[in-house]
Amino acid sequence: MAELSERLGAEKENVERFRLDLEDVLSREEYSLVEAAAVAAFLLRICSGMENILASALEQSGASPARSASWHKDLLNAAVSKGIIKEWLAVELSEYMAFRQFFVRGRGFVPEDASVKYLAVNMSNVWSDYSKQVDEYFKTTKK
Repeated sequence: MAELSERLGAEKENVERFRLDLEDVLSREEYSLVEAAAVAAFLLRICSGMENILASALEQSGASPARSASWHKDLLNAAVSKGIIKEWLAVELSEYMAFRQFFVRGRGFVPEDASVKYLAVNMSNVWSDYSKQVDEYFKTTKK
């Protein structure tokens, strides 16, 4: 359990660092194409960290979904069924997971797209809700 706790702590620190970097770029009135691409990269790293945390929690509970084409959806569904996150948060996270897949696959990605900005601007709130729910889950599983 200590190893899991250390791994999750490190993952949360990384996500928080990228979230702060994201906030820094978003605080600027205008930003360059390179900075817009950085926003997308920060979102990618944050989403990956959130996935890793959920996957670790599910692995600990013995309910880790098999890797498949629908793994991201299965991950969120399993996290909801195990009480790690609420269903409404899973719906929000599915938008980020879809962005992550789109970005990783490089399917005509445009970093200054309005949907990327929407996701970026809302990330701090999503991360706050996510952290609270995941932390609560781990508090209850330690008892």
